[in-house]
Amino acid sequence: PPPYAAFAACAEVVAESRAYNGKCYWLSSNFASSNWQTALASCEARAGSASLVRIDDSSENDFMESLVATYGSLWLGASDLAVEGTWVWTDGTPALLSEFTD
Repeated sequence: PPPYAAFAACAEVVAESRAYNGKCYWLSSNFASSNWQTALASCEARAGSASLVRIDDSSENDFMESLVATYGSLWLGASDLAVEGTWVWTDGTPALLSEFTD
């Protein structure tokens, strides 16, 4: 299945969006052949405050897992592009994904 991009801010409600815990997640299959940087740039171009999703707690992680189960893979807003093996969110804060997974 194609990767979906999701972001945690909405300028408008669209058919491909899903709301959860005060955030809006837009899902798009337009990134099937793209890479992380392209997905990030596309989200940011869609709306000024939009970005790939940042998972802030285990409840949100569970929600994202449900989206993956329904829609297939997706792009998250964490990368290790700056330093291999050191994962950070798009805002530069550490992405401690092990806090939410087994």
